[in-house]
Parts: sequence; structure tokens; C-alpha cells
Amino acid sequence: MPSETLVSSSVNADTVLVLEALSGIDQALLVVNRNHEVVFVNDRYRDLFDVPQDLIRPGAAFHDLQVYLAAKGEYGDGDPRDHIAVREEAMREGRNFKLDRKQPDGRYIEVAGNQLPSGGYVFTFSDVTGRVRARENLEALVHRRTQALRDANVELERLATLDPLLGIANRRRLMDVARGLRQRAIEDDLPLAVLMIDVDHFKSINDAYGHAYGDAVLCAIARALQAAVEDDALVARYGGEEFVVLLPGKTAADAARIAVELQQAISAGTADLPSLVGTADPASGATCTPTVSVGVSEWLMPEPNLEPALSRADAGLYRAKSSGRNQVG
Repeated sequence: MPSETLVSSSVNADTVLVLEALSGIDQALLVVNRNHEVVFVNDRYRDLFDVPQDLIRPGAAFHDLQVYLAAKGEYGDGDPRDHIAVREEAMREGRNFKLDRKQPDGRYIEVAGNQLPSGGYVFTFSDVTGRVRARENLEALVHRRTQALRDANVELERLATLDPLLGIANRRRLMDVARGLRQRAIEDDLPLAVLMIDVDHFKSINDAYGHAYGDAVLCAIARALQAAVEDDALVARYGGEEFVVLLPGKTAADAARIAVELQQAISAGTADLPSLVGTADPASGATCTPTVSVGVSEWLMPEPNLEPALSRADAGLYRAKSSGRNQVG
């Protein structure tokens, strides 16, 4: 009998030691038996969830505890009954599970449920707010840097397709857009007109007034062209003092009328260029009021690209210059 008492005392001491250890760990702990009744909760669980003692006393129905927690919002958004059903189904099937749960106070709790050999379950609850916040911050940082990289690439692409002086499309951008407009013209059975524009006597303007003035002339003409055409048109610098304007939905006849309007717009748009002291040599043909010559063409349906239309517009431009400049050819 004394030996039995000694064994019993030893078992009781070990049990107390185990319970003390479980109460002292950082994780919240909940144990239920195979009948889904509460067997044990540690102090950390009580601190973490602040539930009435009746719901966590030994023998209390685990279902009632879940109803209380779900009603408090501990299981997250949505119908509390759905949250409870998911958990109880996992327990009936004997599945282990792990999930992160956001608490009403903003903390994140990692919940792990593991079946015991007896058919009961042990649940551990770990505050992983720091880990989740660190992950969210890292994801936000990666997102910001990825977006910044995308924005930088977009800006580089934009700069690569813009003329640095005039801020309008360059030749590369012109050809890219031309392919899209040609395809749209085919699909919608619409015309596509082309204007090639050259500043008259531009070399003489540069020689007479200097390159800074020549740059100002080009910028003023670019602004005037952009302001005068419709939104779906494209104004591009083709090279040097040459511009190309693509006019979707316009025929060559339409483009010829628009060319005259553009000449007038350019005259008005360059009227505010700064007056210069003195005049150029009249023989040079340079003038403080620049004019332009314009060649007109239209893309024809069988043509595989815009090059033939550009060639015809260039030929028209040559005719306009040969006719005395400030003409439409």
C-alpha cells in the first residue's frame, strides 16, 4: 500500500508539473476530448480571448465556446455559423489544420488544430502579428519597388519615343503608331491620310538668326500642329525640320484642306516668336514669320505598310517646294 501511495503521489506531482509547464508557455492552448468537450485551457488562452469561465471549464461544450467566439468576431468576417461548420467538419474527419486569423483588435493569431490518438483535439494559438506585419510590409515594399520599376520602364519607353526638343512623337513612335492605324483602317474600312511638312528656308533661318531661334521656330510649329489637329491624329518629327501628320479617317482631299488650315495655324502660332534686331539678307529667303510646304497622300488598301504613302507625300512636298514654297502639293 505505501508503494501505491508513493506512485500515486509521483503521478500527481508529474501531472501538476505538466500543467504548470503548459500554463507557462507562450502559446495559448485548448484541449478537447473525443466528445468535443473542453478538457484544459492554459492561462495564455484566458488572457488572449477573455471568455467567460463557464465556457472553458472542464466538460463545457466546445461548440458553445465556438459560438461565443464567432459572435465576438474572433473568427473573422462572414456568417459565424459557416466558420463553426468548417472547423467542426475538420474535427469530424480527423483532419489537422492551420490558419491565420485576424482578431477584432487587429492582431493576427495562427491557429493549429491537431487530432490526438484518443480522438480529441489540441489547439494552439500563437500571436503572429509581428510576422504578418513584417510580411505585409515586405510585400508592400516589393509592390512599391515593382511599381516604381514599371513606371520607370514606361517613362523610359515614353522618352525613347519622343523627340527630346519638341516633346512630340519621334520617327520610331510614328512607325509604331502607323502600324496600328493601318490595321484599324483595314478593320473599319476607313481612309488614312498622310501629311509631310517641311519648314521653308529653315537652314537660312538658322544661319540668319541662330540655332536657338531655329529651335524656337520648330517648337512653335510643333505646338501649332498639335493644337490644330483632332485628338486621334498623330504629329511626329520625321527628321530635321520635317514633320509628319497621320490623319485617321481622312482622305487625301480632306488632308489637302487640313494642310491649308495647318499653314494658317502655323502662321498664327509663330507670330509670337521674339522679334530680332536687324533682318537677314533678303537673298537668303529667311524670314521671322516661318512658312511651311506640305505634301499630301493617302494610304492605299493593298499596301503592306505606310512607306509608299510616305514616299508619295514626300513627292508632293517636293512639288510644293518647287512651286515656290508655302504651298500644298
